[in-house]
Amino acid sequence: MKNKFARTIGFTWLTLMLFFAAAQTSALGQDDTEGYQQVSEYSQNQSPDRIIGVWETTVTPRNCQTGEPLGPAFIGLITFHKGGTLSEFGANPATPFRTPGHGNWQGAPWLGKDSYLINFTFIPLTPAGVPVGRLKVTQTLTHERYMDQGSTSGGFQLFNTSGIVIGSGCSTSTAIRFR
Repeated sequence: MKNKFARTIGFTWLTLMLFFAAAQTSALGQDDTEGYQQVSEYSQNQSPDRIIGVWETTVTPRNCQTGEPLGPAFIGLITFHKGGTLSEFGANPATPFRTPGHGNWQGAPWLGKDSYLINFTFIPLTPAGVPVGRLKVTQTLTHERYMDQGSTSGGFQLFNTSGIVIGSGCSTSTAIRFR
């Protein structure tokens, strides 16, 4: 009885985590050096660090083969820090238990003039706060030059606490600079 209950809870949790993970991405930033500093629209868009700052995202989980949405979109936030690090959080109601995400970003001119690679990780938790493993997200971001918007596409891998991949998926997102 206990084994069946544990398997059912585990399967339910894994299903929710996979849905959440498939959707977990985010995009772009605003100049925030030396506290809050206003930067002209022109200089912000000419800087190689023009994504630095806070962006509001809308994340859509997708079927990796067809690209069709797998569920409702959800909102998130991502902050691109000067020096190539980032912080993020997604508000997916299907999986409300997780840590904030942390990672890095870098320019990817070989993918296009305004392209970036984004990698971050977070720890999925059970409702009791026990770590399930680690979820790693890899995205390609395209920032629309001279605009305060962008989009990402990519995927994720869910690792158990032993480091074994137990799930993967895809997602896209759009982002608008926070003002």
